Amino acid sequence: MIDSTDQLILQLETAPEKDKLAIFARLADIFDPITEARRYEILGVQVATRTTNIVPFCLSILANHDAGTELRVFAAVVGASACRRNRRRSEGQAILRQVKDLEQNYPILLHLYAITFRGGEPAELRRGLREAEQAYARLRPNSGAAHDLAAFLTDLAYLEDDEEIASNNLQRALVLVNEAIQEEPRGRFYYTRGRINRKLGNLEAAKSDLEVAIETEDSSAIDYRHRITEYILESSLVDADRATQHFQRRAAAAIDQSEERIIRLETRVDEASEKFAGTQLQIISTLAFFASILALIQFAALTLGKGYNLTQALILVGALGFILFSAIVVGSLMLRRGMKVQENSPNRHKGHGG
Repeated sequence: MIDSTDQLILQLETAPEKDKLAIFARLADIFDPITEARRYEILGVQVATRTTNIVPFCLSILANHDAGTELRVFAAVVGASACRRNRRRSEGQAILRQVKDLEQNYPILLHLYAITFRGGEPAELRRGLREAEQAYARLRPNSGAAHDLAAFLTDLAYLEDDEEIASNNLQRALVLVNEAIQEEPRGRFYYTRGRINRKLGNLEAAKSDLEVAIETEDSSAIDYRHRITEYILESSLVDADRATQHFQRRAAAAIDQSEERIIRLETRVDEASEKFAGTQLQIISTLAFFASILALIQFAALTLGKGYNLTQALILVGALGFILFSAIVVGSLMLRRGMKVQENSPNRHKGHGG
């Protein structure tokens, strides 16, 4: 079947105009659009991406109301897929509006219509999400519908300001894209999962997904280079996020180390201050003692010089000595008490709380 499909697509590309409609009809009959919707869509994408000028051809079929329903549905699928791959969303929507009356019987048309809102403004993304929800409900199990619903949830999560809503959207998107990958491991599906993991902060998983996406993308598709560019750009953003995350961890560690060093330095300063205060007190006491001795010697000489006898001089010197040494002791005690009060003051460590 694969060989014959490829051969038919090649014939469609090279055949004269008069023979193309018959070949296109044969392709439209290969898969059932209802019971084999995913395989039908993939075939439509293959025709869209391997055949030149396919959109005008599809439009000519849609304009012919005498054409059969099955042929018109296939023309809409192929034409819309070609527009989507060429980033011509409005043209794809115009094509699908021509078969809007057939959506009820052919959910694949609803699915493709939802996709045309990808890449739009937030309001368009929300509109596409609603359409994708309906398509997924009607087509499941369908890897394409599951993936596109996940893609809409991811796009909106990147725009959402509410972190809780964004996280819920991403968690649901992850379940959906895992479902799609389990059924069909396509490069685009891995790309979407890479975006989800990046937004969730699972950077290693995101990098791995994007590497798989680059390796498995269909190189024969007309938009291959554009898709690979998207994948490489997203992979670069993951690298930037990883570098930022590494820098933040190192910065946090450096801040912690700096705070520890500051605490140790403050402790050393306090210890040095205490030692200095004790030494300073000893110096003051010693100086006061020697000053008192000198004062006593001078006072003794003065009293003897004024005619006091030795006994009288000793009594006066003893009284003065008692007063001086008492003053030294009281002064030392008061100085020590003042230093303790200063040490216990709440303003002394007011900078430690930050």
